[in-house]
Amino acid sequence: MRSGIVHPEGRQVQPGCDHCRLKCHEKITEVERLGILNAYWELPSNEEKWMFIINHSDKYTKRRTTTGKTHSRRSTTYAYYLESENARIQVCKKFFLATLHISDKVVINSHRRKTAYGTTTPDMRGKIGHRPRKEADRVSIREHIALIDRVPSHYTRKDSAREYISGELNLRKLYDLYMSWCAEKLIVPCKRSLYEHVFRSEYNISFHSPKKDQCEYCTKYANSTTEQKAEMQQQYDNHQRNKVRAREAKDAEKARAEQDATVVTAVYDLEQVLQCPALEVSVMYYKRKLSVYNFTVYELATHDGHCFMWHEGQAKRGGNDIATCVYNFSVHKASAGAKELHFFSDQCMGQNKNQFIAFMYYFITCSTSVEVITHSYLECGHTMNEGDSMHSTIESAKKNQQIFCPEQYYFLARAARKQKPYIVHEMTTDDFIDFERMTKSRKINWKINSEKERVNWRHIRVMKFDRNTHQDMMLYKTDYDEPYQTIELLPHAKNQQQRQSTRSQARIARSKKSTSQSNTKSLVNQPLLKRYAEPLRIPEAKLKDLMSLCDSNVIKPTYHAFYRSLLPAVQYDENSDTEIEQS
Repeated sequence: MRSGIVHPEGRQVQPGCDHCRLKCHEKITEVERLGILNAYWELPSNEEKWMFIINHSDKYTKRRTTTGKTHSRRSTTYAYYLESENARIQVCKKFFLATLHISDKVVINSHRRKTAYGTTTPDMRGKIGHRPRKEADRVSIREHIALIDRVPSHYTRKDSAREYISGELNLRKLYDLYMSWCAEKLIVPCKRSLYEHVFRSEYNISFHSPKKDQCEYCTKYANSTTEQKAEMQQQYDNHQRNKVRAREAKDAEKARAEQDATVVTAVYDLEQVLQCPALEVSVMYYKRKLSVYNFTVYELATHDGHCFMWHEGQAKRGGNDIATCVYNFSVHKASAGAKELHFFSDQCMGQNKNQFIAFMYYFITCSTSVEVITHSYLECGHTMNEGDSMHSTIESAKKNQQIFCPEQYYFLARAARKQKPYIVHEMTTDDFIDFERMTKSRKINWKINSEKERVNWRHIRVMKFDRNTHQDMMLYKTDYDEPYQTIELLPHAKNQQQRQSTRSQARIARSKKSTSQSNTKSLVNQPLLKRYAEPLRIPEAKLKDLMSLCDSNVIKPTYHAFYRSLLPAVQYDENSDTEIEQS
């Protein structure tokens, strides 16, 4: 192990010059050279070694150029001397360096350290120690990071502390923006290493990127030890089996839809939030922007793509809003003659797996020509499907495009696919349906199944509504390989029948039939309730940023009227929606 101490005995006199005009070997013997070597390396400090070099060499401007070039990078030269019998003898460079066992860089650096007073600057290497970074150095970094606009995550995460910023940025670009910001504010910037240290240690921020992540559980299993894998094996096998079963179910329903025009199989998902305006201007990274939502439905048999698009001033993106889009799609397919609808999606509870979605399916089977609806949920971590192509196609079309208002996103989505363009549905505030109030007004049972067991909605993998075989019931599976379980959606009607007089079995049967028919009929006649009474209000801070972009003409004047028509609000949570009761 190296200790950092140079041992003189480790140094040896190197061969000098062979044919030298100064005849160095004739003037200084090998014994004298060895003495000079030992004397130099026994000096206790670097400063004394530097002074030895300075005292035994002279630096002066070169007198002539011998390379034949008009311009030469070297402007100075050195003369070298060694002591012999108390005499100062000039030697050549090669002989000097070989005697002291050093390189020419040592000579150059020694003269650079020479002061005007004939001394050298002190050697500070290893003497600075740990210097704690001053708190004041971090202030400008925190101020800059606070200015960067946060991007909403793909899903509604009420309990997550993680924040997201635009995926177009990275730490290098952030630091470049910080340097420009400091120049504008006349602030001395900190080093990049400190900026990155503060960003990583004090903030829980990620750069937002599309949902193409690897499965967390599969990665955890792959990185586990042999003992850990043995403990995880059963759960891992179930995970893989569910992944395969879900894909097999999707492929089977896709094949049916290709053979039968009355069967529609589709996948749906909400694209990552689109920011508006979207411009390549540095100031945009500091401004809050309007969120534009794109809910996509992709038909597997026909390859038709549907985009339901709106912005945050029109509606939110909770269970009611997603259910409205699926309802509009389902009614459209029912009018075209569809009898069965089969949907596949990820397992996002707030958007795809909740009671609002379930009631919407139940309502469709009661009020349209659709007889059967199933919704299968792809395994977590393996939700990639054909519908993702819509998102990637739109993202590709968005590159290098200037977007000033939501309508430009609608046009971009229509033109994103050249062959068989996507069908874009521009949603308005009045289009959204309040399935929450509709389901509560019916007093529908979502919690207890027919076996008197409590239903855990998080474990549901398939839900099904079939008005021909299981009227007023929801069928569901918690495992693809198990049979369906049932939930009686209107148990109060059955209990009311049971309390009636048992004097006549025929009368009871007639009562059951009439009660069931009256319940279904009343559901068919139930009017659709509007979700929002007026357009939604935009957070005051966000609206202020949008107005500043208009005032500075970063947003073209043509679009100012749209942004000035947005309604302000002091407090507003764009991710909030009525809490969905689950067990």
